[in-house]
Amino acid sequence: MSRIICPASSRRRFEGRTPPYRSAPHAARQRGDRHRRVLLDACAVEDASWLDGQPLRALRPAEEGVLVLGLAKFNSEWLGTPGDDTVAQSGNQLIVYGRTETIRELETRRAGDDRAHANVVDGQRRIAEAERRKAERNGTGDKMRSL
Repeated sequence: MSRIICPASSRRRFEGRTPPYRSAPHAARQRGDRHRRVLLDACAVEDASWLDGQPLRALRPAEEGVLVLGLAKFNSEWLGTPGDDTVAQSGNQLIVYGRTETIRELETRRAGDDRAHANVVDGQRRIAEAERRKAERNGTGDKMRSL
């Protein structure tokens, strides 16, 4: 697991402390490795952000290609595999798996910006369709569906 995540740097603060986890694909991004664009990362929940005060059911992050694996609350409480009714509050961090650019966009999206959500969902559908077509060309399409 240490190859995927590493102790956090001081890039982002979490209630006066560094966040518990931060992804470590920096060298890969500099080299341009495409496979490293999907990663485990911490997504800060800021005041008046799209994530603040909304249940995961309403946010539908999976439609954007982002899986929420856990919630680190500002009081150091940890909630693993949060359910649809889980509400993230300002000061919390979501531990997520997804594409780097989607996670960054999600983290900076302002409250009420449903158009941005719809745009990312459309982009994710195009990516999924392209990956499906590529798998079919490579002869791995049926194997992928059976997993």
